[in-house]
Amino acid sequence: MNYKKYGIFFSLCFFIGCSNKERKVEQTKVSFEKEIFDFGNVSFEEDVPIKIKFLNTGKNSMIIENVKTSCGCTVPKLKKKVIKSNEYGYIDVTVSPTTRGKFSSSVYVFYNGPNSPKKIRIKGEIDYLDLLEE
Repeated sequence: MNYKKYGIFFSLCFFIGCSNKERKVEQTKVSFEKEIFDFGNVSFEEDVPIKIKFLNTGKNSMIIENVKTSCGCTVPKLKKKVIKSNEYGYIDVTVSPTTRGKFSSSVYVFYNGPNSPKKIRIKGEIDYLDLLEE
C-alpha cells in the first residue's frame, strides 16, 4: 500500500473541509410597502412599471441574495443589494403581459430575513374591448 498517496489525499480533504466554512450572515427584519399590485384593466402589450419599496426595520444590514420571477414577462432590476438598517430599498420591475384576459405574476425576493423569500404578487387584466379597436 502506498500510504503517502493516502496521506496527501486525506490532508487535502481536511484542508478543503476547513476552508469551506460558511460565513454567518445575521438576519434582519424587512417591511414591504405593498405585497399585492393590482392594476385592473391594462392595454394589450402595454408595459406595466412597478417600484417595489421596502424598509429595513432590523438592526442588521439587509443583503438581497437574489430576485426571481414566476415568468419571463416580469423583469426585475435591482440597483442596490445591501440596504442598511432604517434605510429604504427599491426593486424596479417591468411587467409585459402578453396574454388576453387576466394575468398574474410573482416576484420573489431572497434576503437574509426570517420571511425569505418574500413573494410579491402582480395582477391585472387586458381589456378585450381594447383588442377590438386595433
